[in-house]
Amino acid sequence: MNRKLLKIMVLIIVLWISIFTDKVFAADNNYTCDVVIEGDKTEVKAGESVIYEIKAENINAEDGIIAFQTLITYNENVLDVKVSGDNDGDWGINLIEENFLMMKRNDLLPNSEDQVIARIKVTAKDDATEGKSIVNFTRILFTMEGENSFEVEDKSIELNITKGSSEDPEDPQDDPQEDPQDDPQDDPQDDPQDDPQHHENDKDEEKEETKKQLITQNTTSNKMLPHTGIVSTGIVLLIAAIVIIAYICYRKYKIWKNI
Repeated sequence: MNRKLLKIMVLIIVLWISIFTDKVFAADNNYTCDVVIEGDKTEVKAGESVIYEIKAENINAEDGIIAFQTLITYNENVLDVKVSGDNDGDWGINLIEENFLMMKRNDLLPNSEDQVIARIKVTAKDDATEGKSIVNFTRILFTMEGENSFEVEDKSIELNITKGSSEDPEDPQDDPQEDPQDDPQDDPQDDPQDDPQHHENDKDEEKEETKKQLITQNTTSNKMLPHTGIVSTGIVLLIAAIVIIAYICYRKYKIWKNI
């Protein structure tokens, strides 16, 4: 009776491991998602910027996705790349480290609808040379609920940098400060406090500082994003150890009974 019970226990544990292992390595199943990267233009001059949106469409991944990560590479001598969340606030930056980007849904709830994950601002530097420059998105990985994840094919965007500068030269004849009849003391542009550009620069600096603080907070509080299979693999190993111990006990029991 004890031998039959032990065999049943071993069989149940083996079946459990088989089912659980299939769940752990679910990333090898046919989970799919189309990554679409769209920009408002494909050609810029030195100093100009393009805004791209990274979209996830046609998501086939159980209940949906909750996290996204990729490695962004580009010619840093030619381009400057900045990342932000989507405009609706559904996605936020979880981690930016060197060229590695990790985004997550702010509500941590899986979603299978077509959605914008991130916005990428690509700027051609002032001294950028004429020609084509490419931004590559590799090792694209989506994470689902329950630590399962799946990869999709690499993506890239191509930006054509043309001659000229984003700033057109000003005509000296149209410059009101070149007119000797104008009194400089009466020119409102002389007062930096009343200069609209001065106020605009202050707003830009405040926005940039706020963005840095948000990224720092996200990086500090959310570095521990679930990694595929780490916890699950430990449980499988624990179950395997239980099976081995059960088998050893069974062998000892059999030897003891034959004596």
